[in-house]
Amino acid sequence: MKLLPVLTVLATISLAAGAQARDRSAPFEELAKAIDALKAAGCTALQSLDAEEPGFEAEGVICGGAAYSIKLDRDFNIVSKRKDGS
Repeated sequence: MKLLPVLTVLATISLAAGAQARDRSAPFEELAKAIDALKAAGCTALQSLDAEEPGFEAEGVICGGAAYSIKLDRDFNIVSKRKDGS
């Protein structure tokens, strides 16, 4: 799978650029699990992925042809899904 390494690199870059105090470092395995959870929910792409306390925040997530901001908890469950631009 060639897409996962690209998404993991983008997520890592996003982690390094995060300006919020709640951002945290995350092992690649956690980032991969967060991406897998989004894929299992039917999402096909994302713009950024931040590891935050207590989970993850993904921006520009494409699901069903629309873009969303999605929050996942530490167990990789989707806890919030907001359509971008709303």
